[in-house]
Amino acid sequence: MSITGKTVLFWDYENIPLLSKDQDAFLNKLKELQNIFNIIHFRIFARSKTLSYQKRKFLRSKGFSTRIYVHWVDDNSKNAVDNAIKNDCMDVVGKENDISHIILISGDGDYYSLLEKLPHLHITIIHRNENINERLYHLSNFTVSIKKLISKEINSLFH
Repeated sequence: MSITGKTVLFWDYENIPLLSKDQDAFLNKLKELQNIFNIIHFRIFARSKTLSYQKRKFLRSKGFSTRIYVHWVDDNSKNAVDNAIKNDCMDVVGKENDISHIILISGDGDYYSLLEKLPHLHITIIHRNENINERLYHLSNFTVSIKKLISKEINSLFH
């Protein structure tokens, strides 16, 4: 997979929280992705009750080259995090030049409408196990479970 241009990563932490059993391996793989793709924005969307101070501190301690931006969603409505990601994604794509790739960490079907608006971009979905909405799967260019991401060499997955 040859992707030129800029990459933006959006993480739906409500859908894919860090689990203690695989957090180090998963974050190390995300760091490897930064070495492969030109990730200019690394954005995590969560409610403050879901992403604790300790987890935020842990994330920031991992030494990512791109600053991790945590977007707090105060709205408690059902799709508030999804809507915040969709709005932010469209805003970033509209403002930044040369965005060619979006990495979405989620398997939530609510992103279907977003991906429909971005057929010109390469879309990678990172999901937990096989928990990915079928419509989302079909609109993406590449999907990988966290389990597979952790167990394989990054270069074998993305090249």
